[in-house]
Amino acid sequence: MKNEYKRFVIVVVITSGILFALFLLFTKMMKTKLENDNLIPYDKPTTSAVHIKLPDALELNTATFEELSHVEGVGRELAQNIIILREKLGKFTSVNQLMLISGMDKETFSFIKDKLYVEEEWNRFEDEQNQEAPEKININTATVREIMALDAVTESLARKIVEYRELNGNFVSINEIMDVDGIGEAIFNSICDFITV
Repeated sequence: MKNEYKRFVIVVVITSGILFALFLLFTKMMKTKLENDNLIPYDKPTTSAVHIKLPDALELNTATFEELSHVEGVGRELAQNIIILREKLGKFTSVNQLMLISGMDKETFSFIKDKLYVEEEWNRFEDEQNQEAPEKININTATVREIMALDAVTESLARKIVEYRELNGNFVSINEIMDVDGIGEAIFNSICDFITV
C-alpha cells in the first residue's frame, strides 16, 4: 500500500510539473504573438506613413525630451522611450520605427504618428509626389531610336513596329501593337503604361 501511495504522489508531482511547464510555455508564446501582432513593418517605410504631417509636427531626430513629452498622446514615459530608441538606432529613418518601443500599440501609434515626422522620410515622400510622370511614347510618330527607349524593346523589335505602322497605317489603339511579330503579352504588359497613340 505504501509503494502504491509513493507512486501516486510521484505521478501527481511529475504531472503537475509538466502541466506547469506547458502553461509557462503557452503564456510565453501568447505574449510573443501579441507583441508581433502589434508590430508595423518599419524596414521599408511606406509613403502612407507620411501622407499627413501637421504644421507643428516635431522632427523625431532633433526633438528634445521636453518637446516630445508635450505632444498630445506622448507624455513623459513615452518621450523617454523615444529618446532611448533614437540613441539605440543612431537616428530614425521612419516614423514607423516607433512601433519598436515596448508597449507601443497601434492605437497610440495612429494617434501620434502625424504629430511626429522624420525629415529624411518626409523629403523622400515629397520627392515622389513632385516627380513628373514620364512622357509616353507615341507609337504612331516615334522613331526607331525613341521606341528603343522602352524596356524590353530591342532595335530589331523597334524596327518591326515602325515597319508595321508604315505598311498598315497608324495604330488605332495601343493593344494593336501586339499584332507586331515578336510582341507578346509579356512585352506588351511591360510597355503598355509608357506608350500612347
